[in-house]
Amino acid sequence: MNDVLSRFDKEVRAADWLEISRMAKLFEIEFVQENEKSKEIKKRIRLTRSLIYEQLKSDDVERIVSKATFFTGLVETIDALEADLSQVATTRSDFLIFLKALLKKIRQEKLIVFKPRERRNVFDKMKKAGEE
Repeated sequence: MNDVLSRFDKEVRAADWLEISRMAKLFEIEFVQENEKSKEIKKRIRLTRSLIYEQLKSDDVERIVSKATFFTGLVETIDALEADLSQVATTRSDFLIFLKALLKKIRQEKLIVFKPRERRNVFDKMKKAGEE
């Protein structure tokens, strides 16, 4: 999986935001067996994919990805998806790999927070979650 992640990572780092928004629509997660849990995960992935697509194709994409809430939301989405996928068998998890590569791209672009209060609130929330 690390080889695939590094390949996606290179592709995402080289791509502009419009290309990345298109990539969000391409990647899937395939399940070994269809059940209620896998259907729930697929539904959440479709919603996440659509939201990422819409935000990254925006004219104001630089402002959107520089927000701490976007960054922390992406981290929380990855954590939740990893937890869900640990409960079901998958044959492909390209979308999760794509999200991790997107997170690295945002880090590379140097996350800048324009609203100090927003940064403080979000990071205080993350700190409390880490202490629990």
